[in-house]
Amino acid sequence: MPRHEMSGAHPSGRDPEIGILGLSDVLAAARAKLFFVVGAPRSGTTWVQRALDAHPQISCVGEGHFLDELAPPLARALGAYGQNVRFRSKLSLGDELAFLPFDEPDKLLSLAVLLLMTRNGRPGSLWIGEKTPDNVFFLDRLSRIFPDARFVHVYRDPRDVCVSAWINNLRMGRSQALEKWRDFAGYVPVHARSWANRMVAARRFASAHPQSYYEVAYEALSAEFESAFLGLLRFLGSPADSEIVSRCREASSFERAAGRAIGTEDPNSHFRKGESGNWRAHFDASLARIYAEIAGTEMRLLGYEP
Repeated sequence: MPRHEMSGAHPSGRDPEIGILGLSDVLAAARAKLFFVVGAPRSGTTWVQRALDAHPQISCVGEGHFLDELAPPLARALGAYGQNVRFRSKLSLGDELAFLPFDEPDKLLSLAVLLLMTRNGRPGSLWIGEKTPDNVFFLDRLSRIFPDARFVHVYRDPRDVCVSAWINNLRMGRSQALEKWRDFAGYVPVHARSWANRMVAARRFASAHPQSYYEVAYEALSAEFESAFLGLLRFLGSPADSEIVSRCREASSFERAAGRAIGTEDPNSHFRKGESGNWRAHFDASLARIYAEIAGTEMRLLGYEP
């Protein structure tokens, strides 16, 4: 049994007295301003999520996987329900359209996402967000479902991302990772293609929706957190002063999350090392060349020299 179930505490620290959904829940969800944090896994999306959630008027918790895990079974269930309703209507009344089933899965999905996000958010939050890196592939659909939503893309030198992702794969399931990719050299080209595809998807969406898209680099947050984070807060239209930014920086710091200094590695922790440029200790010239051949164009567009 999860720890929060045993203690009665909600995993996000929010009110566990959720109760049965009512009209007030629906109305509160409809008024919410939403944003989504996306990117490649291990690019700093958790860091940005924690920093934003520390803001007094912003809630950003959880990893909802609404589009890849919730939407498909929801659509299947709605389709099966509609088929059954039409069959019964035809059988009993001679007209399969005697009772019209609900056949707009995205509308049902939008309500489910709204309710999930607002129930996890702190009451009174100006913005409510969540972080699912893979949503970078669903930006167009999310934008159609939530036309007023904002999208925050967090990116990082992909070679650092590759190293961090590989070590995290070993942490999560060493035998499965080695069976799938054999070793780090086998993983590098796979990651390069995946990372490049994510960047292409993000930039394509950005060109079509410049007003609702914002990107921030891991390295910018590391070098000058205040200016990088202020830009993000301005994008969301949220209050920003030195006290708020300091609070967000402290709450989301690597030291606080990991309980150790930046650069002190723990491969068994989600917060492994927290530094930039570590890829050089893992890439030889051959692997660097392979990565550049696959992802070099996207790297240059983001300011990384292959």
